[in-house]
Amino acid sequence: MCFYAQSFAVSAQWRLDYAWYSAGHYAKVAQLIRSDVAPAEITQMYMGDLWYIDTPYNRKMIEDDIVKLRAYGGPLYGRAE
Repeated sequence: MCFYAQSFAVSAQWRLDYAWYSAGHYAKVAQLIRSDVAPAEITQMYMGDLWYIDTPYNRKMIEDDIVKLRAYGGPLYGRAE
């Protein structure tokens, strides 16, 4: 039982450290989504951050989703009324 508790604690600490370390990077990606940069440019630069499989179909899907986020994303993506 102690082994599992220690494993959980180490895993939780790793995830928190990674979240802290990468927060600035993902804030930059979110800022680009809020901006007027073309979705194709965003996926060209950050596809690995947006989806784990990089294929032409997935790029198109992510580009379409960025357009939807800009139209309907609300306050998080800066398009709220």
